[in-house]
Amino acid sequence: MSITERPKRIEAGFEQHIGMQLRRMEKGHMVVELPITPELLNAGNLLHGGVVASLLDHVIGLTIRTHTGHRLVTVNLNIHYLASAKEGDLIVGTAKIRHIGKSLATGEGEVRNGTGKLLAIASATFKQLPNNLNEVKE
Repeated sequence: MSITERPKRIEAGFEQHIGMQLRRMEKGHMVVELPITPELLNAGNLLHGGVVASLLDHVIGLTIRTHTGHRLVTVNLNIHYLASAKEGDLIVGTAKIRHIGKSLATGEGEVRNGTGKLLAIASATFKQLPNNLNEVKE
């Protein structure tokens, strides 16, 4: 998907429910957008931190998956919140891969608002799962 194309609505459950959209998708690079609607605000009328966490978890995981092709589960997500967003803003998540091992993969991500202001940074580690559900072992 080119950056000039319209964002593609994500068709997975939770991500679709809150309105995440793929802006760019290529091997090793993802851009995910999220328009801030009233349902995503906290009691202070600012973007809920859990929404930012979900966007970071999703964009880092997607970026890693472009390389591994494996299903992933998050084992660690560390976020630094730097600024907030409000209703009507558009936030944009990007990520890069730091390490891919035999069973674990690590990446870093950031969320910015539509003007480019940095809102949050994160690192995340994911366990790579077999693509066949019958191969999953505890």
